[in-house]
Amino acid sequence: MSTIMINKLVFIFIFSLLGLMPGLMPIYAADVGATCMTDADCSIGQFCIIKADQSAKFCTSRCAAQTDCPTGMTCQNKGGILLCDYDLSSQLGQMGESCQNGCADGLLCVGNGDVNDVENNYCSRVCIGAGSCPSGFYCTL
Repeated sequence: MSTIMINKLVFIFIFSLLGLMPGLMPIYAADVGATCMTDADCSIGQFCIIKADQSAKFCTSRCAAQTDCPTGMTCQNKGGILLCDYDLSSQLGQMGESCQNGCADGLLCVGNGDVNDVENNYCSRVCIGAGSCPSGFYCTL
């Protein structure tokens, strides 16, 4: 095989990895949001992270604005790095609601003592005595 042919094959291989050759897909073609186990399962420049609700791992990428992320995801600060992540805030349990999808900021999953029993546990917050809870709730010390 000639040097020109080898160089051409190397060129095609590298550019196909980067997704820069029309008609050739990158070897790592997982989109942002695709299920993954490690970074190697994601496209070049993407990361494999776990969802906030701990339900699965998915591919993500850096973002600078909301428009950089696909539908259903938002550009969120994750330890000082802006990444596309699922917007679970509307699914998180509020005060007194189930912990099935986790709890909103400032709330803890409490209940029968079994943290894995999310169906019977609920979201609450630390209280300091009578009158420190919202209407309809009471403090148990």
